[in-house]
Amino acid sequence: MHTLRRSRVLLGSAIAATLLVGTSAAAEASSIPAWKFAKSDSATTFTSLLPLTNHSVWGVGTRNGRLWQAEAEHWDGRAWTATPLPSPFSRAARQKTELTLVTGTAANLWAFGVAGNDTYALRRVGGKWTVVRKWAKSAGAQAQVFGPDDVSVITLGYQAQLWHFDGKAWSLKSAPTSFPLTRIRE
Repeated sequence: MHTLRRSRVLLGSAIAATLLVGTSAAAEASSIPAWKFAKSDSATTFTSLLPLTNHSVWGVGTRNGRLWQAEAEHWDGRAWTATPLPSPFSRAARQKTELTLVTGTAANLWAFGVAGNDTYALRRVGGKWTVVRKWAKSAGAQAQVFGPDDVSVITLGYQAQLWHFDGKAWSLKSAPTSFPLTRIRE
C-alpha cells in the first residue's frame, strides 16, 4: 500500500512538473518576437545568411539570372547592397563561382566559396573582401570562426582535409576520427 501511494505522489509530481515546464516554455516562447516578412529587393539566391543585429545581415550566394555568379550582399535594415568581390569572384569572372557560407562576427567576417574546381576563404578587412586562402581541387568548405585567430575549415571533396588558421598562418591538422568529416561545430 505504501508503494502505491508513493507511485501516485511521484506520478502527480511528474504531471505537475510537466505542466509547470509547459507553462514556462509557453510564457518564454510568447516573449520571443515573431518573424516578419520583409520584401527583398535582392536578386540574389542566398545560400548562407549571417544576422549580426536587427539592422545588419550578411548574405552570400549566387546572382539570379547569371549562372553561377557569386554574390555577397549586406542588409542595413532597409535594403540589400551588393559588395564588390575580389578575383576570381568578381563580376568579370568567366568561370562558375559561388559563395556558400558566411560566418563570424561584424569585426571578423569570413566567406567561403568555390570558383572553378577550387575552394577559397575570403575575409572582410577594412571594408572590402580579400582572398586569404585557396585550396586546389576542393568541392567546397565548412567552417567555424571561433575568433580572429581561431578559424577551423574542412575542405570538402574526395579527400577532405581539416585546416586551422591561428591568425597568422594556415596549418593542416590531423582529423580526430577516421570517419569522413563534413561539418565543424562549437
